Amino acid sequence: STLASLAAAGVTSPVLFWDNQDVSLSLSDFPAAFKRDLSNVGTCTASSVTIVVSGAGNDLNYHGGNTAPYLSASLFVPDGSLTGQGGYNIIGTVFADVIDLGGNPDYYMDTCFASNPPGALLDAQVIDWREADAKDAN
Repeated sequence: STLASLAAAGVTSPVLFWDNQDVSLSLSDFPAAFKRDLSNVGTCTASSVTIVVSGAGNDLNYHGGNTAPYLSASLFVPDGSLTGQGGYNIIGTVFADVIDLGGNPDYYMDTCFASNPPGALLDAQVIDWREADAKDAN
């Protein structure tokens, strides 16, 4: 309800911050203002949410659906794990000490997100994209 109130008040880049605790979120926790469809790039919304989970060993569990609209977000779990369950989809960026993905997740970085990074926290310029995992690490 807090995010819905912020979106209604015109806040387009809220930051959700948890310190020294585990967090579990699902796509239904976010109002429509922070979700969008990839096919809507020409009329994209600048709204996105930044989620930070701080503290050694503290984790973010995210559950989503594998249909549009997708959550537009930046997820930061620098000292813990991002665990994704289900076929969740995110437009944005992810940074975590450990990333454990289950289901069929998709992560997107598109020109809409790069042109409208969340708040004053990020500045993005898309040059290239590559999935880095144990399969292609030498």
